[in-house]
Amino acid sequence: MLDIIRNLVSSIFGKVLLALMVLSFALWGVGDILTSGNSRLAAKVGDEKISLEDFYINFQQTLRDISNSSGMNISMQQAKDQQLDKIMLNEMIYQKMISDFAKKQGVIINDEVLKDYVMTMDEFKNNAGQFNDLLYKNYIQNNFISESAFLDEMESILLRNLLFENFSINNSINEKLITLLYNHEGKKIDIEYFIIDDTKITVSINEGELREYYDNNKEKYRVPKKEYVNYLNVGFEKFRELVEIDNNELESFYDSNIQNYTTIESRNVEFVRAATEEKAFEIAQKWKSNDNEVFKDLAITEDFEIFEINELGRDRFSEDVSNKIFNLDLDNISDPIQIADAGFYIFKITSVSEETIISFEDAKHEIEEELSNQIAYELYDEYINEIDMQLINGAAFDEIAKQSSEILNMNIDDLLFQNVEYSDFKDMLNNNAAFESLKAVGEMSDLILTDTSMYIHEMSSIENSYIKEFENINKEVTDDLTSEKKEQDIEKILNRVLVELQFTDYESFKNYTISKNHNLNKATNIDRNNGNDTDLTTESISELFNVGLNNLSIVRTNDNQLGVAFVKNISEPKDRISSKFFEEVKENVIQNYNNSLNSAIGNKIIDNTPYEIFTQNIENILM
Repeated sequence: MLDIIRNLVSSIFGKVLLALMVLSFALWGVGDILTSGNSRLAAKVGDEKISLEDFYINFQQTLRDISNSSGMNISMQQAKDQQLDKIMLNEMIYQKMISDFAKKQGVIINDEVLKDYVMTMDEFKNNAGQFNDLLYKNYIQNNFISESAFLDEMESILLRNLLFENFSINNSINEKLITLLYNHEGKKIDIEYFIIDDTKITVSINEGELREYYDNNKEKYRVPKKEYVNYLNVGFEKFRELVEIDNNELESFYDSNIQNYTTIESRNVEFVRAATEEKAFEIAQKWKSNDNEVFKDLAITEDFEIFEINELGRDRFSEDVSNKIFNLDLDNISDPIQIADAGFYIFKITSVSEETIISFEDAKHEIEEELSNQIAYELYDEYINEIDMQLINGAAFDEIAKQSSEILNMNIDDLLFQNVEYSDFKDMLNNNAAFESLKAVGEMSDLILTDTSMYIHEMSSIENSYIKEFENINKEVTDDLTSEKKEQDIEKILNRVLVELQFTDYESFKNYTISKNHNLNKATNIDRNNGNDTDLTTESISELFNVGLNNLSIVRTNDNQLGVAFVKNISEPKDRISSKFFEEVKENVIQNYNNSLNSAIGNKIIDNTPYEIFTQNIENILM
């Protein structure tokens, strides 16, 4: 069963592990630190603290997430064996390091910026592209211990973005370096070449040579070991097909959650703040008696500022202040409104959005999708638990396959795949699941869980590796030896061509090609990446760039034919209008530089932020 835990750990903590691989730092090597005043701490990071309570709550939530996903209870000891406590604490410490560094640099994320960021996240938008409170709350409930924990995570992400953007090289990189790379990458060549037709080359082979070639190259004729498996695949979507929800259920959900389909009334406003009521009345009178452009000019000369708030809701201010604002009509300007401990404000309504409610018919599809997925996941989860119990009780592969077809009311052939090469099966999963390879025929795997599917497989048969007998592959050996001998003869011919035509000109190369009845091929504007898709290999193109103008090189085609090419022309980037390519080179250099710089900055933050881990405290609460 620990395989399941490993799979889930891989899925849940994938991003964390990636971050730690890029910006790794050595934790848990500090030793036990326990001093008075620190007995309730898991760690101290700069001026930030991680309390034992926060650590324990996060750890318990992690265990619950894994238990819910796997359908089995994960013990504290199993979690510690998988080092979940260390993985989680690593990420908590790194977040605190970012926060500590940001504060010391004067980088702060206020509530408004955080709210705007969350409101724009695609995860919380409905089909109409509007923020959906239900999606927001469900996401937090399913992924975080609280809304506060979610917002802390979002703040950490924003801080990382701000910090690393401040240290990006942008457009200040040395233009000479760009030009150097541009001239190198932008160079193009024109060539002419011929390929020797190997069908016109004849070689003689006797039986002794064949046998010697076979004996010297036996591994070439080895048939690799082949393993075959039968596997069962049941995905969440199969349970989705079983779910039917009647209209009454959809209407009941809509009525119970009408607030999620209601866009509250809001106002776009401009406002001016004044320290005294007298000053506020003066500003209000001037605003009411002048048009907007004149008033804006007045604001500049009298040194006060006009601010804006978009989509202002009633919950932004106290009830009495909101009533005064929302009682104003479009383009109306308020009298001074006092806001406790903040001064006096004058508001102007620039836009009015009344409360709107999405109709049931418009919301119906979204509700049906959400409820259907929820029910299907519950059914799928029950199924996983049932199959897991069958495995614990020693059920055979055929029994599990039969039971699955009965639960889903499906033909077993739609769930069961037989005699599939084991390597193909692993490639199909594409590293989405980790599991130990089966070794013997009849051996069965544990549950393999991906994001939306469950797999179980058994080893059905094994074909051991062997070397094919000479007598059975005479033609194959003959073809291989013939190809090798032909290539050797062709290479000798081409080497003689290089010697004969060395230090000659294009006309000599052309005349030689015609005299030997070879076809003369042309390829123009070849770049280093072989962007015009010639038949020549990448290695051949690279060598042609190295030999230089009016020189020869042996070339090989993608179908393994050999010939000789002549570099007829070299085009420098300055000879072409290619500002777009220059910008591409520049952007590529900047991106690579910034990636390296970001990694260095991340490590710098880690190196320069002192931290202490109170190991004994953590051990005490995890006992």
